[in-house]
Amino acid sequence: MTHLLPLRPTFPSRTPPRGAVDSHAHVFGPLDRFPVAAGRSYDVFELPAERYLELLDGIGFARGVLVTASAYGADNRALVHALSAYPARLRGVAVVSDRVTSGELRAMRDAGVRGLRFTHLPERARQFTGTVGYAALTKLAPVMRELGLHAQLWTLGSLFAAQQRELLDLGIPLVLDHMGLPDPARGTGDAAFQTLLGLLADGRVWVKLVAYRLSQRHPDYDDVRAFHEAMLEANPDQLVWGSDWPHVRMTEQMPDDGRLVDLCLDWTGDEALARKVLVDNPARLYGWR
Repeated sequence: MTHLLPLRPTFPSRTPPRGAVDSHAHVFGPLDRFPVAAGRSYDVFELPAERYLELLDGIGFARGVLVTASAYGADNRALVHALSAYPARLRGVAVVSDRVTSGELRAMRDAGVRGLRFTHLPERARQFTGTVGYAALTKLAPVMRELGLHAQLWTLGSLFAAQQRELLDLGIPLVLDHMGLPDPARGTGDAAFQTLLGLLADGRVWVKLVAYRLSQRHPDYDDVRAFHEAMLEANPDQLVWGSDWPHVRMTEQMPDDGRLVDLCLDWTGDEALARKVLVDNPARLYGWR
């Protein structure tokens, strides 16, 4: 699958707060040094850290968080290269197998990695090759606690709700990717989403507000607005926002990142809340001081 090149973003019509952080993006390359996996489930363009920094500058953001894309599997060299080149502006979330050593994790932590990503999407396993599941998380939880790393979980809210107890018992911060992938057709009253809201309200989980992939209504994505607003009402102190640049797998209806920022600011509504989501919370979660 070949995705579209990301659009040159329009500058948001509302100025983002000073120090804003994009908490979810991917980079690819330089591909001659850091090739993607042969068995990847999608093709990529060369989009190294320099291109991502252009994106941040283009939408008025100061910093970003890079996540190792599934096209790299558990090869984090491109991620670490980017973090090492731009330590003031970038942090990272890596993908590792359960064979990683504590020394390797410590070196990643020193380079700017603040979390590890784990995927539990059993019905979509073929679609998302290159991911690492919960078995590795269980094994790695002790060293993650020692190093202060969080677990970023890419899973359905319904699956998380069913496994919440054992995941919370691991004793490490949990960050739900892509808002826990709620189904807009089921509405905010869905039992699994309400469970997630309760945990969010109690401060037991973090959530990434990466909404557009859930929507069937490009380019305004208004069918996911209610989920964004419900999470803000539950606990604005445990939310971060991400662009998901460069929008891999998108073969049509490519998002405009400036428009995504505008929607986040519009849906959030209040400048103080926007500062929490875009500045204060990611500084806390990803270790910027």
